[in-house]
Amino acid sequence: MNNQSKRLYYYCKLSTAIEKILPNKQLLLNQLGKTNDPREYKSFIFAKKKMSIKDLLDNHSSNEHITNLIRNHCKMLCFSIDHNDFFGYEYSRMWALYGENHKGVCVALDKEKFMEENKNIIKPEFFKEIEYFEFKVTKSEEHIEIDYDKIRNGGLYAYIIGDLRPKNINYLFFTKNKEWESEHEYRLIYFSQSKEAEYCSINNCIDAIYLGIDFNMNYLPSIRENILNIHAYTLDYKGVRLVPYKIFN
Repeated sequence: MNNQSKRLYYYCKLSTAIEKILPNKQLLLNQLGKTNDPREYKSFIFAKKKMSIKDLLDNHSSNEHITNLIRNHCKMLCFSIDHNDFFGYEYSRMWALYGENHKGVCVALDKEKFMEENKNIIKPEFFKEIEYFEFKVTKSEEHIEIDYDKIRNGGLYAYIIGDLRPKNINYLFFTKNKEWESEHEYRLIYFSQSKEAEYCSINNCIDAIYLGIDFNMNYLPSIRENILNIHAYTLDYKGVRLVPYKIFN
């Protein structure tokens, strides 16, 4: 099912849903450094061709500088998708981490309509599933090499943006440790020089709203007034699976 998933699922806090997402029908493109995975906000370690003694001594600061250039102007938006026999609104880990420990909301989007609605932002090569890497002690890990000849010829910034980043886009932005695999993440990467907040529109692509098991039903009117003609569901466990029950529309 994961390769054929037609929906995207966005988990959020209740306050975020009723104050920002649903009234405005938009999702914020976050800075890459605001994720909860250290691999995405700490510096990478790079191998270097023709490393000098000075390169070795300056290795830490050099890695940090190169990492910052790689992530320069990068914004992102993350979803879950259906996987095997499970739907994207069922993931207990996602409810715990991003859905306010089951008190929040999961917004389901029609993927094709979302892509059409945001075609000015989405490029196919920057909108795809995360690959999950499993480290094995018996297998050496590959490293990205920094080519100082190209840096000397064309400059560091031009080399990073025009060569290193495009060639390693999957490793740098679409690879995570296997321990995150239960999130079944589908990610949008967007490069923009704007320092202002930027958003993806979801005005025409909301397919359904799922409310966490511990959702406070006193807030139901606030949900309902913002999603006219959209199905809303409560969730409850049936065995080990979360089962939706339609409550309106």
